[in-house]
Amino acid sequence: MVMDVEIISKETIKPSSPTPQHLRKLKLSILDQLAPPIYIPIILFYHAETSDPNVNHIKRSCCLKKSLAETLTRFYPLAGTIKENLSVDCDDEGVEYIEAQVACKLSEVIEEPDAKILDQFLPIEPHGKGTESGREVLLAVQFNMFTCGGMAIGVCVTHKMADGISATTFLKAWAATAIRDTEIVHPFFNAEFHFPQRDISGFTPSTGITKDGIVSRRFVFNESNITALREKATSGDNGSSKVNQPTRVEAISAFIWRRFMAIAQSKSVQAKAKVFAAIHAVNLRERMVPPLPPHSFGNFYQLAIAPTTA
Repeated sequence: MVMDVEIISKETIKPSSPTPQHLRKLKLSILDQLAPPIYIPIILFYHAETSDPNVNHIKRSCCLKKSLAETLTRFYPLAGTIKENLSVDCDDEGVEYIEAQVACKLSEVIEEPDAKILDQFLPIEPHGKGTESGREVLLAVQFNMFTCGGMAIGVCVTHKMADGISATTFLKAWAATAIRDTEIVHPFFNAEFHFPQRDISGFTPSTGITKDGIVSRRFVFNESNITALREKATSGDNGSSKVNQPTRVEAISAFIWRRFMAIAQSKSVQAKAKVFAAIHAVNLRERMVPPLPPHSFGNFYQLAIAPTTA
């Protein structure tokens, strides 16, 4: 599928209020220092609330920009600059905001099986170095407008100072600000206190994954599919161990892993056994003693590896 995505405008959004001087420097934790030099990509799709294709996208975008500036006053490091993989200079340089027009309907994108087309809705290439200007922004947003009135908000958050939980915490806070929710999210920038910074000179963080030979596939699990998988995990069907109240991620991950291993075993009847590994990021916040606040911002994760042979 060929898709025409036209960039209409680019601008920098800065915090609506300047960051106080005593908060201008944020030291990175050792987990931040070791994080891969990539961006966490997230795309949020929204169907049109009306059948009118002339929906006021400009009004929506203005609301997003205003609420983004307000949210950055609480998430001020995201508008800053990383210095030598040691600290964030919270200098209020701002985040990149892009407006783009997509020459198709949102439904065409959702029905398209090729996941690569989704990259066009992101403001930055996830494994890239930053913006075209050469500046390594810590957060970038792309507001995509479809001909049907639907929209997609593409967000890239640097992994150098945020994990997946931190990224979603920011998005929830931004959404709450946009709709004027009275429950305001206040993040805790305490990562370096719990995981002190270290001298890792000579070490260069990497993704640990090469692009050669990597194949991407898109699988859609609707609500009924997920419910059925969770019920199977709870009942211990197919000889598997029972799991008490598995999450959606656990149920789907286990299903994909079982099917992958079944395929691998079917191909290794005459071949030498190979070692395979399933890798999951584990949230450390709730596992620490005492547990950390859920809105603790930074990289609070470790990788759990489950090896097996087939």
